[in-house]
Amino acid sequence: MDALTDDERELVADAIQATKPRESACFANALQLWGYDSRFKYTEGFALASDFDVGGLEHAWCMLDGEKLVDVTTTFAHYHGAIIANEDTLQQHLDMGEVHGIYGVVGNHRNQFEFLRDQGYLDGRSE
Repeated sequence: MDALTDDERELVADAIQATKPRESACFANALQLWGYDSRFKYTEGFALASDFDVGGLEHAWCMLDGEKLVDVTTTFAHYHGAIIANEDTLQQHLDMGEVHGIYGVVGNHRNQFEFLRDQGYLDGRSE
């Protein structure tokens, strides 16, 4: 993965100062970066500490300009996920999260996987 340029590092530093990432709040941290600057692409999936981890952890991070990984919560050895590009969905989660907390888009159990149902991956079941 390409290293950040000096200008990109400055953007990340400014974003960190503005959003004040919290420990153990990866979904909120990544979504707030997206809200800070559209160059941060909200990404959700799984992260692994090493090649030997089984399963990984549900996690969120950003891809700067869709290419360079930016994780302001913690650092993992491996990331596997997808950029969520639907701006309406992201804005809804950001707005709702300011009141109720941010729990992720894809794996959000609290809203009974609304995003996955809306995308046609679930047939309306709440399991």
